[in-house]
Amino acid sequence: MSGRGQGRGAYYKQKYGRGGKKNDQHGATRQHSGSHDQQSKRKRTGLLGDATDLAAWLRGHENRPYPAYHDIEGCWSFGSFEFFLDHAQADPYASPSKAHIRIPHSTTRYPESLYRSSIRKTALADYLLRALYANCTEKKYNQRLASSGWSGGKGGQLEVDRPGQQVLERSAVVVGDDAIEIRLVVGLPARGRSIMGEYATEILCQHIPSLVESVYHCNLDSNQLESHILTTEDQDALRSMLPKHGLVGFVCEGAILARKSGASDGPMLSPPAVPFQSPESLKVELNLPNRGKISGMGIRKQCVYVCLGGGFHGKSTFLAALSAGSYNHIAGDGREFVSVLSSAVSVRSEDGRAVHSVDISPFINNLPDKSDTRYAADN
Repeated sequence: MSGRGQGRGAYYKQKYGRGGKKNDQHGATRQHSGSHDQQSKRKRTGLLGDATDLAAWLRGHENRPYPAYHDIEGCWSFGSFEFFLDHAQADPYASPSKAHIRIPHSTTRYPESLYRSSIRKTALADYLLRALYANCTEKKYNQRLASSGWSGGKGGQLEVDRPGQQVLERSAVVVGDDAIEIRLVVGLPARGRSIMGEYATEILCQHIPSLVESVYHCNLDSNQLESHILTTEDQDALRSMLPKHGLVGFVCEGAILARKSGASDGPMLSPPAVPFQSPESLKVELNLPNRGKISGMGIRKQCVYVCLGGGFHGKSTFLAALSAGSYNHIAGDGREFVSVLSSAVSVRSEDGRAVHSVDISPFINNLPDKSDTRYAADN
């Protein structure tokens, strides 16, 4: 029988079994994983077991065929949180397995004030993702096994998305009303095409609880966390108040617009970048809910601005900062209060590419030679 129509992993469950006493093709004996009452409860709740059961399964499947990992797809209770193996990779050479973790707020103990609004939930989730990524990197959880041929070790990594300079709503970490969900990928370890049960136990039953603990409120810098959330909230408020002041954009006084390099979106720190200074004629003052009053250059609606200057004087840097102003940025980025309307777009021509049959009069018009820019194909 192929096991079709019996659900994911049915073939492997039929072939390798799970629970009870049954000899597999290697002659090994599986032990009953719990009493009848425990099994009935797990069936009702959807739980496959707890962390102890998971560790026992993994150790008991050392050197077994790799597809048996499908048997642990589902929910496992770790007491203070739940671990879900959503999809086990079919092969050690395939894309890593997908998993997520659900941690109730009663465990993380974040004050409700930190996630009472949509923007605060986004900011909190963003901060937690950065903490998780830093933890994975510091402890080298995200490193794969160094394979030495077909029979060498493969997989073993535990990875979350790498965040950039923007504070975005992502699926990697989601803060809900009742719980926090973390989504990650796991390279279920193998030697050749056999399960590395002991190492898998270390990853799933030690590294994952360590990651979860790293985002408890008591284990984070509460002042830094609050600053991150309030700064993000202020940026969102700034963007929403631009239309009320007749503005389409704003650049805060003292903003650091220059980037570290063409390959890095981080701020230029060495040599020190020149802070932005607003022309007095364009300076406006705005009042933010947390930061209070800030001043800077206001870009008014229905006005045309021309950015002039010599080479390496910051024209492109200024325009690039504006084009990223529809996003919120992390504290210390330098562009936190460089803001444009969410509907703003950046339009540019590709170097060396001619423009044909396009009306460019909204951008270029009233040329000295009286050329009609409504018909670029004819000029």
